Amino acid sequence: MNAADLRQYFAGYLGRTDLGIGLALIAAGLGVILARMGLLLFGVTSWVGWLAMLLGGIGLGAGLGSVTAWLWLKGMGSAFSSFLALVAVSAGVGGAWLAFRYGTGVEPECCASPTMGPLSYAVIGAVILANLATLTCAVTGQTVARVLRRRNHVSPSSPIVPQAEETLSR
Repeated sequence: MNAADLRQYFAGYLGRTDLGIGLALIAAGLGVILARMGLLLFGVTSWVGWLAMLLGGIGLGAGLGSVTAWLWLKGMGSAFSSFLALVAVSAGVGGAWLAFRYGTGVEPECCASPTMGPLSYAVIGAVILANLATLTCAVTGQTVARVLRRRNHVSPSSPIVPQAEETLSR
């Protein structure tokens, strides 16, 4: 692989990651709004129930926003896309919980009021972790597919590749 190919792959991965961060921020913000609406509409009185709705909405939004940027990867079937979505949503929920739980401890105690609340930390944590997980899985999947194609001497335009992808995605 020459330097031009590496630059092309790096630019593609960087562009998809940037798009994923933007979409994840928007979708996580919508998750916060929907959780707050759920609080009002469903009358959730438990703190644990509201926190679960909030972190779940943030994580789901961040994960789906992140994975949207990585759809339609060349040579990947629907099974891989489903796995990628599961990893992204799980990482988004985990990142929201971790940032909500431990993010406020980062604020210096000297200041009278924090500059960011726990919800901001939860959104940022969900976006970062969802995008890191999605980037890692996508790069790993693409690398494995590329190595397998090279090892089996199959070109991406071969009619065998779509048939194999269709069989694997069932």
